Amino acid sequence: MIIDITCIIAFNITAFFFFAHIDFLETLIEFTQQYEDYEVDEFIPLFFTLSLSLAIFAERRRREAVSLKEKYLFASCHDHLTGLYNRLYLINTAETEIERHQRTGSLFSILLIDIDKFKKINDLYGHHIGDLVLQEFSLILQETIRKIDVAARWGGEEFIILCRDTDHTGAITLAQKIQTNLAEHTFTGNQSVTASIGIAAFEKNTSFSTLIEAADLRLYQAKAAGRNRIVAQSYNAS
Repeated sequence: MIIDITCIIAFNITAFFFFAHIDFLETLIEFTQQYEDYEVDEFIPLFFTLSLSLAIFAERRRREAVSLKEKYLFASCHDHLTGLYNRLYLINTAETEIERHQRTGSLFSILLIDIDKFKKINDLYGHHIGDLVLQEFSLILQETIRKIDVAARWGGEEFIILCRDTDHTGAITLAQKIQTNLAEHTFTGNQSVTASIGIAAFEKNTSFSTLIEAADLRLYQAKAAGRNRIVAQSYNAS
């Protein structure tokens, strides 16, 4: 963009000095007066309208290009079904948070969330209803988290919420809010949906993969304890 603007400015400045040197306008006027039958003067407003038309055309194409770029950027970092961020975006965000911790000492936690008995929903109501449940579930997550948090679809019926500047206690509070909001919502098919949640807080010298493993282990413990549970270290609540 900057290179294009620079070239346009340079070209027009060069053209200005060239036309000024040859007295282009005066020469054109003399030519039109000398050859009136050619109607050369009629081309002047035509050149103006043509230039204006080209400018409008270029602006429309520019806006279309910007809109298309935004769509591609959105698609590259969002899950197409739920509208949440995708796995790649979450991983990149987590790596950024780890780098921020190394600079500032900031912490973050993750909630690994799994919809309980989701396969049963698909088997009883079909995959279309299952997709609607995923979308409604994702909307509840979005409405529950803070603006600085990142909600992503990890895969299938699993989701991850990355909570910036949040320790175990704050993560547990968020998990409890999610379960409360799920309990208060009637999903498509007049059914209730619960979720099991495993929580892991980032600690010094911990990699993101290790953090995921810890959250996954606690999610497994929540499932084994009867589902619709929150497990974070020694914390276990229904």
